[in-house]
Formats: sequence, structure tokens, C-alpha cells
Amino acid sequence: MTADVERPSHVVVKGLDLDLEEVKLEVEGALARIFQHEIDHLHGRFFFDHLNPIKRQLVKARIRRT
Repeated sequence: MTADVERPSHVVVKGLDLDLEEVKLEVEGALARIFQHEIDHLHGRFFFDHLNPIKRQLVKARIRRT
């Protein structure tokens, strides 16, 4: 199941490396979408959490039918 999700085309991601030193990455385009997608997984979010309420209900109804 798929749906279009709008995401920013540019993101800044901060984290820690293996030595606990701060790392800051600024990425654009496809890599920015990938980072956002994976961060959503870490936060327990699904693609339908980004949809407006009407589209979300339609997707959830389709999921229940399968």
C-alpha cells in the first residue's frame, strides 16, 4: 500500500558518533527523504501518520480489508 507523503527536500540531522562526538549532516533530495523515512521508523511512525485525516481513514480501511 502506498500514498504520497510530502516531506521537506532539505534536512539537518544531528547525532553522536561511536566516540560520542556530535555529528551534524545537512542533506538534500533523495537522501533527505531517506533520512526522514528512517527517523520515522525510529519514532514508531508510519506513512499514514503523515496523511490528512480523510486520506488516513481511507488507508486504514483498506488495511483492515486485507
